Amino acid sequence: MKVSNCFKKITKKAAIVNENDSIEKVLNAMLADKKSRSVYVINSKGKLTGIIPIKEALEFIAPHFAGTKTTKVTDLFANKAKHLMKAPVFVSPDTTLEKALELFIENHLEEVPVIENEKIIGDLNCLEVITALRNKK
Repeated sequence: MKVSNCFKKITKKAAIVNENDSIEKVLNAMLADKKSRSVYVINSKGKLTGIIPIKEALEFIAPHFAGTKTTKVTDLFANKAKHLMKAPVFVSPDTTLEKALELFIENHLEEVPVIENEKIIGDLNCLEVITALRNKK
């Protein structure tokens, strides 16, 4: 079974920001769909350059709001998406679900973008993979 058989069932639209967008915009993109667990970062040509999983965002903002860092909250929002993103991990519509599951586990992710012709066409949630593999039996 392939990614094309099961993506876009949980998260209908991928959360996407530009690499120079503010952390505030990243958080807004993440909050726009309560089912989303990642924000995908693109460059000015629309090519994927990174991924910001919700865990990374939480680890970044938590110390600022808990008062454990001396940075002012205004400094927190002066950062850009490119300062928070991890290296991109992605699948294509033709990727097998077994390979997608491997990527989730190896990279500690809950969802990844689906790329076709170097553009993000959606995202694949780990629950979509689990459901599809379970129903396959």
